[in-house]
Amino acid sequence: MTAWIHVPVKGKMKMVQSESMTDDESFVAGSHEVSLRWMQQMVGGWIERVPTPSGVALDLPEELCGEAVFLINAWCNEEGRLEGLGFNAIASALLGQHLVGDILLEVVVNG
Repeated sequence: MTAWIHVPVKGKMKMVQSESMTDDESFVAGSHEVSLRWMQQMVGGWIERVPTPSGVALDLPEELCGEAVFLINAWCNEEGRLEGLGFNAIASALLGQHLVGDILLEVVVNG
């Protein structure tokens, strides 16, 4: 099952449901379409794919999903550094790179 995890700069990460899209705003992410506007709302601006290896197992808290989770894609605010967005310690640790702003993870949950 494909799922989305929102990793905010402040607060707890959580599973989120993608919004349905209209014909003029769909975006192909991984193997399915999602609302581009929804993705932009999740990261607070224009989206940019974070270069990460696909298929990597993520070490997430059991209370988040309780099952094995594998990364498909990660998305950030394209202008996060220019806008001075805060350091995202959780996403940076998960993905092994310095990330700022809210991050949206597209994952596969195996259960």
